[in-house]
Amino acid sequence: MKKLILTIFLAPFLIYANHLDRCVILPPAKPCDLRRCSLFADVSFLYWQAKSKGLEYAITNQNPNTGLDGNVVDIDFKWEPAFRLAIGMYLPHDNWNILITYTRLEEKSNRNSTTSELNNPISTAGVGIIPVWVHPAAYQNQLNDVRFSFAEAKWKINYNVIDADFGKSFYLTRLLSVRPYIGIRNAVINQNFTVHYHGGNTITISGTAVTPLATDVSLKNFSYGIGPLFGFRSNWCTKYSLSIFTNLSLSLLHTNFDLNRIENSLSSELIDGEQRNDRAELNEEFWTYKPHAQMAAGIKWDKCFGCKKHLAISAAYEGNYWWKQNQMLRFIDATITAKSRNTIGDLYLQGLTLSVSLDY
Repeated sequence: MKKLILTIFLAPFLIYANHLDRCVILPPAKPCDLRRCSLFADVSFLYWQAKSKGLEYAITNQNPNTGLDGNVVDIDFKWEPAFRLAIGMYLPHDNWNILITYTRLEEKSNRNSTTSELNNPISTAGVGIIPVWVHPAAYQNQLNDVRFSFAEAKWKINYNVIDADFGKSFYLTRLLSVRPYIGIRNAVINQNFTVHYHGGNTITISGTAVTPLATDVSLKNFSYGIGPLFGFRSNWCTKYSLSIFTNLSLSLLHTNFDLNRIENSLSSELIDGEQRNDRAELNEEFWTYKPHAQMAAGIKWDKCFGCKKHLAISAAYEGNYWWKQNQMLRFIDATITAKSRNTIGDLYLQGLTLSVSLDY
């Protein structure tokens, strides 16, 4: 009797639990349900532009007096081809998968700036290029009066990112599948920046006419970081084997920065029979945390071939944002000699991503 009463009492809960179990377990979203597929690979062609903030290197001043009426000159950032390789494996249990991805980009950008209206000679500030990267103690602390007729800057970046993530694709609805994942991101980013100024005006230092001939500044910004990765991919199927997909990932990398700055400022002033060269060199290394966000959205076409292979071709717009990645040292204060601060500029990469994927 007690067993009968207990069964009657628990029956609704057992029925509900059985129904709930069928609703909660989401079917895996393995392409075309190819159960024989265990590996998948992806090759991507990237056409990206990388931009780093904080690399403005000159001001073209048009005011002939001591005032400032100019335009800030920045690098012309180019679009460059790049690539991404990925390989993954489905695990035997419930279609969980592991994916390893490598992204590589190298970009070289430059900009030349000239002015034909340099007032020469002058003893006060006037028309010409203001060299914003020169140490304020150069040219015997008379940098405020120095103007150049030519400025050139070159920037190069080597960008390498390796991701290793672990996730599972499953259907939320008949047409919508998602893949949440966690992993580790490793990034090695090397930036080199050089600035050259020459053709200076003639200034007066302690009653002597001195001409700044040229200044060369070379800077290195090398970073290595590793940290946790969290991401989410979605795929919404439409007609004609087409689907719309998105990808969002966030990471926080424990990053080591190795910074180097070398500057040589040559003037017509003679010291022991040789032209004066004001040289400054600075090195710095430190650890910090840097966040990174990756976003992509595009369209994909996929097709199953028999029961063993699955092919997908996709095109997407992708953006990568690195907060405070540019740590190059710039001297900014002409009153307090050698006072410096980090440029602290963000790094942004964006462009077109074309991918071919194969499950086999």
